[in-house]
Amino acid sequence: MAEQIPSLLFLPQPELYESTSSWLARVACMHGAPVSKILDDLDLSRNRDWDIGIGSRSAARMAQGTNLPPATLEGFVSRFDAFRRNRWLRRWLRLSERGAARSGFCPNCLRQDVVPYLRFEWRMRYWMICPTHGNRILTICPACQFSDPVAVDGLHNALPFAGCGRCGVDLRFMGLAPLRCDTTVQLAQLQVAVTAAILQEGFSLVGIEEWIPLAMLPSLLAAGIEPRDRNEIQPLSRIDPRLLDDVRRSICQVNALGRLYASVDFVASRGNTRGRRVWKGDIGRLCEIALKQRFRWPLAVAELDAQQRQ
Repeated sequence: MAEQIPSLLFLPQPELYESTSSWLARVACMHGAPVSKILDDLDLSRNRDWDIGIGSRSAARMAQGTNLPPATLEGFVSRFDAFRRNRWLRRWLRLSERGAARSGFCPNCLRQDVVPYLRFEWRMRYWMICPTHGNRILTICPACQFSDPVAVDGLHNALPFAGCGRCGVDLRFMGLAPLRCDTTVQLAQLQVAVTAAILQEGFSLVGIEEWIPLAMLPSLLAAGIEPRDRNEIQPLSRIDPRLLDDVRRSICQVNALGRLYASVDFVASRGNTRGRRVWKGDIGRLCEIALKQRFRWPLAVAELDAQQRQ
C-alpha cells in the first residue's frame, strides 16, 4: 500500500509584494496551527528563516493537492533566490535573536490592506522608508516596545499582523507622519534600486558596459552610487573617476572565478585618502558600512530635521 503523503487542501493566493513568511502565517491562521507545525507535518524546511528555507522544491511540495498550481508558488518564493545563493547577502536581512525571519512594518500600508500582510522588502535592513507613505518603517511596537510585534510563528489572530503579538495593540493605527524631504525621497529611491539589483543578482552602472555582479554592490554603495532609475545606478560626482577602473578589474576577477565570486573581497576602491587604494574590510564588513553610511545616517538626519521643523 502506497504511503499517504500529507497535503493541505486550500492555500491563500500570495499577494504581489508579500514575503514568503507572511504568506505562511496566513496559511497557518487559515488552518489553525503554527507555521512550524504545518512545515513539520509536511516534512519541509528546518531553516528558522522561512523566506530562505522555502525554495522552489518546498513550494511545489506545499502546492501539491491544493487549489494553487506549483508554478505560482515557485515563482513567488524565487524573490529570495539571491539570498540562498549568496550567504553574505543575509547581512541585510532582519533576523530575530534566534535567527528566525523578522520584518519591519508600515502601519499605513497595513491599514490599507483588506487582509494585512508583510511586504518582502520589509525584511531588508536597508528598507527604512515607506516609498508610498513617506514614513519610517517600524521594527518595534510603539505601545509596549516589543522587538518583534509582527512575528510570524505562534499567531492566533483571525487577522494576522493587525495587532502586536505581545500587547495586542492595533498596529494599523499608530499615526505615523511622513518625513517629506529630499533626503527621504532619495533614500526611498535607493532602497528600490538596491532591491532591484538583488532580484536581478546584478546591476548596470553608468560608464561600464559590463553587467556588474551583485557581490560588488556593498563596496560601490559604500563608495557612493545613487540610482538613476530602477534598473541603472550611476556614480555620484564626488567619486574619483578612477574607481571605474577598479570596477572593471574586479569584473574580470569575478568572471575568472565564476561561481566563487561571493568569497572575493572587493576592497580596492578609492576613498577620500587622496586617491590611494584603501582596504575597507571583507564583504560582510562592507555590507555594514554601506548600511550605516547610505541608509542609517541619512534617515537620522531626516528625522532630526523633521523634529526641528515642528
